[in-house]
Amino acid sequence: MAIVTEQLTPTQLFKRQWESYQVVLNEDYLEHKVLYGSLQQYLQQRASSGPLRLLDLGCGDSDYISCLVEESGGERLLASYTGVDLSEPAIEISKQNIHRVLGNGRAQWHSADFLSYVKGCEEEYDCILMSFALHHLDANAKAELLVECHRLLTKSNGALLMVDIVRKPGESLEEYHIRSQKDVDTWVAVPPDARASFTDHMLKYDFPETVAFIEESGKAAGFKHVASHCAASKELAQFIAMEA
Repeated sequence: MAIVTEQLTPTQLFKRQWESYQVVLNEDYLEHKVLYGSLQQYLQQRASSGPLRLLDLGCGDSDYISCLVEESGGERLLASYTGVDLSEPAIEISKQNIHRVLGNGRAQWHSADFLSYVKGCEEEYDCILMSFALHHLDANAKAELLVECHRLLTKSNGALLMVDIVRKPGESLEEYHIRSQKDVDTWVAVPPDARASFTDHMLKYDFPETVAFIEESGKAAGFKHVASHCAASKELAQFIAMEA
């Protein structure tokens, strides 16, 4: 008897991955709650003098940021929202989430890889958000991206806000992958096949840096102040702000 391999369309594949990731968010396995809580406080403080123009690089479905915006008064927090992502299905969900909390004409989206987008962008922003996205780039591309982000934030004295996975001081990439895989193995609410997919993705596409490397790279790119505002308890992720 022949074995039939299931063939999924890009949209079906995204939907399956998205559903698994929703479980990760709902169970708070990556500690989004504490990290985004700190991000929310930071954005509210920055918006005390007026709503912000936000660029969201690698926006995905904008689930967490849309909830943050809604809890912070919507248009009192953001004057505009620009989302950038390669995934068209993700952008379609992002539109639904953002339109729920911001009025018409205040949001736009671009289907592109975020490094190419910022290199060709001439807009000015008050804040640029990268949530679990920077770690997909190699060290040289990270440095290039930071320079371009600084260029877009200079006139507004804006800030690059990163919520992302990080390595411990002195930890190699291989050691990080081993530590991260052990954490994924504890995600009991996620089906085993989905956990295997997360691990496979991590080994192929996750290249986190240490906080010290990020701080040095940020200052080399021209940012005046770089600081970690929140470290997740599992020491797998942090919220770091770079101010131009």
